[in-house]
Amino acid sequence: MTEIVQLLESEDAIEAIFQKTLRIVGEFFKISSAEVFQVHDDSMDVLAEWLAEGMVSYFDHTRNQKRPEILRKDKLIVLSSDTKLLSEEKAFLEQVHVKATVIVPIMIGDTVGMYACFNECRVARTWEVDDIKFINNAVKVMHSIMMRRIQKNSLTGSYAALESILDNAGS
Repeated sequence: MTEIVQLLESEDAIEAIFQKTLRIVGEFFKISSAEVFQVHDDSMDVLAEWLAEGMVSYFDHTRNQKRPEILRKDKLIVLSSDTKLLSEEKAFLEQVHVKATVIVPIMIGDTVGMYACFNECRVARTWEVDDIKFINNAVKVMHSIMMRRIQKNSLTGSYAALESILDNAGS
């Protein structure tokens, strides 16, 4: 977790920070893949993806992917290999070859704007409570970094607008 918390000070692009976080979590849990999706009404974009060695991305492109029903909830979803699934959830996971997943919504304001997904595709997996806590904390750090960037950009924009107004005040 220390390596993830250190990313709070990073000046890298947000997508690069997401990528590093997904890699750290993925390697720690030895899972198959992890993604961050930005969601829209009926579509989603892949903002960051990490794949374990030998894994191939399910996505043939990163923009305008069809948004599945499972990514329409505002609560954390934990699906272990032995979880009883609804038929639509089971069909979707089989389609994307996922045996177990943790899906964490990322709030932007009062709505879910993104999801972080941590997947096991190769072997059966049962997520433990400590696994979920670690993943949730990693996503909280990603959220904090993103919100700081949004606030920084907002302040920078406000400052530039104020400067422009003051520059033109005596004209």
